[in-house]
Amino acid sequence: MGGIILEGFSKEHSKFQDENPNAGGPKHWEMLYDLEELKTDFSDFDFQEAYISETILSEGAYHKGKASVVRFFGTKR
Repeated sequence: MGGIILEGFSKEHSKFQDENPNAGGPKHWEMLYDLEELKTDFSDFDFQEAYISETILSEGAYHKGKASVVRFFGTKR
């Protein structure tokens, strides 16, 4: 049995980057996470958590302000 825990910037995060250049995160769309793609990629997992959340970052000079993240926790069936 295996598991995955993931927190990453969601595709929705790009709007926060437009509003605040210090929000951080990848600038390339393909490097941002999509929740439905993750669910498809890990379709053989049971999801304990799988959602998109807005949060406020305060992690140094380049991760400050509002952000959108994917939070994902699953265990292999």
